[in-house]
Amino acid sequence: SGNASLQNPLVVGTLNISGNFTVNQTADGSAAGEDVSGLADTLLAGNLEVYISDPQGYFTSDERARIQDAVNGLDVLLAPFNVTITLVSDPALANLTLDSATVSAAGSTANGILACFSAATAEITIVQGWNWYAGADASQVGANQYDFQTTVTHELGHALGLGHNEIGRAHV
Repeated sequence: SGNASLQNPLVVGTLNISGNFTVNQTADGSAAGEDVSGLADTLLAGNLEVYISDPQGYFTSDERARIQDAVNGLDVLLAPFNVTITLVSDPALANLTLDSATVSAAGSTANGILACFSAATAEITIVQGWNWYAGADASQVGANQYDFQTTVTHELGHALGLGHNEIGRAHV
């Protein structure tokens, strides 16, 4: 409380702050100044209600099943934080949209972009044009394929406020 200053790493279940404050959250392993988010974008900011927008019919039934698997897997991990991800059928109930297009806010296949989370539009775009593996067994991903479920899980992590780890960073 008050005008105190703390600049050390913290791992907390609940943090109460009062007085004049600024909070910056940096994902572990991120480079200095990258992947910094303020209080509104922190993991504990709230639940995600995700609407799958697919007017072009890009998502296959297997890809839709992997989206559900990604949500289920994250819900197990998020349970201790009292955060959930729910797929909703009405866009009016959503605070995040997941869609597929040939171009995302970060670019396209020509830019090496697999997918993109845009905080400004609360949208995850899975980029079309890649050889997606949409099976349930990730050990079966073939050469020159990208695992669809892993990519969706990664982007949902961004929507929760998590940043990148610079080791192996290949896309936005």
